[in-house]
Amino acid sequence: MSITRSPEFLDALLKAGIIEYLKGFKDDIADNYEESQQAFLDLFIPMWEAQKKLNDAVEMYYYGSVGNRSAMNASQFATNVMSILVPVFMRPQRFIQEMPDEAKDQLANQHVIHNLSERTGIPLPLLLPTQFDELGEVTEIHDLIVAGPDGEPFLTQWAVPAIAALQEQDVQLPQELAELIWLPDSFV
Repeated sequence: MSITRSPEFLDALLKAGIIEYLKGFKDDIADNYEESQQAFLDLFIPMWEAQKKLNDAVEMYYYGSVGNRSAMNASQFATNVMSILVPVFMRPQRFIQEMPDEAKDQLANQHVIHNLSERTGIPLPLLLPTQFDELGEVTEIHDLIVAGPDGEPFLTQWAVPAIAALQEQDVQLPQELAELIWLPDSFV
């Protein structure tokens, strides 16, 4: 590999490529983002409301039971797992406290972004690490390339899919970015 640039420079370069690509979809993103959110909520919220009602009923009748608590355990497990999909602004406080900050809205956002990808044709790997304003413009992109232990470029979970998606969309990337996802000669 002939990568000579710093991880910070490569990260900025990849982010610039994503931003440039997404500029062409600004209106599509703005027009479809709210509908993508609503589609997720319309699908998920009825199940969440039903699960909360069930869990409340199970807690009322079985909380504090001695012995096999399979009804209580199953209901709490399903409610806890489903709460991960509830947007934070709708989630009961007890579930918010039990979840790490980095996971608060992650799965709900993944569903919304997947819907947005399906509606617009924009590859999911270019949308998932990205945040937008109401006009469809990129406001933030998660770190894609960071410094590894020895200062070498280290690809985060977002980088390889984003580079591959840009390549699939025929975006000309600088050679150093393309090289980051090449297999070593020993693997070929």
